[in-house]
Amino acid sequence: MKVLICSPHCDDELIGCFSALYNLCQKEGNEILISYCDSKNESRILESKNLVPILEEHVPISIFSTIEQTYFYSDDLLEVKLGRVLMEWEPSMVLAPDPYSEHHPLHKFVGSFCRHFVSKYLDNSSLIFYSTSMQSPFLSELPSDISSKKERILNLVYPSQKDLWRYEKKYILFESYMEEVRWYQRRKFLDD
Repeated sequence: MKVLICSPHCDDELIGCFSALYNLCQKEGNEILISYCDSKNESRILESKNLVPILEEHVPISIFSTIEQTYFYSDDLLEVKLGRVLMEWEPSMVLAPDPYSEHHPLHKFVGSFCRHFVSKYLDNSSLIFYSTSMQSPFLSELPSDISSKKERILNLVYPSQKDLWRYEKKYILFESYMEEVRWYQRRKFLDD
C-alpha cells in the first residue's frame, strides 16, 4: 500500500501520527512517503533526515517496506508541488493535518488542500486527518509502550525540540485520527 504523510513542519509527522507510522512500517509491502511542506527551518530539515535511519534502528521495519522523504518550501507553488506529489505518487492512503481542529495556518491549509484534492482527483484513496494541536474531539491516549517509543524517537530525531514535549506531555501521550468519509462513500453506505 502506498501511503503519503503530509507534514506541514519537520516533526509533525511524529507528533501527529507516530503510531500510524510505527504500524505501517511493520507491515509488508508498504511504501511510505513523508512530504514536508515548510522546509525553511534548516536545522530541523537536517534533523528530519535522520528519521529513516533512526526508525530502521528502533522500529521493527518490514524488509519489504520503504520510507522516503520530500521537502517543499511553503510558497505560492505549494499547491502545485503537493498536488504533483499526490498525482504522481497515487497513494492508497493520505494522512494530513485536520483542518478543523488545527490552529496553525499552514496546518489548516495543508489539511484543507489534501481534503479538496483527494476528494476531487483520488477516488480510491482514503484520507485520514491527524492532529498536532491536541484539540481534536477524536483524541485518544496511546498505549504506554507506544508513547515511550514515540518520545524516544522524537528525542533522537528532533533534539532541538525536546523542550516542547518535555513540558507538554500531551504531544507524547495522545494522538487523534479521523477518516474523511466522502459523499459517494456515504451514499454507498446508505444504499447497502
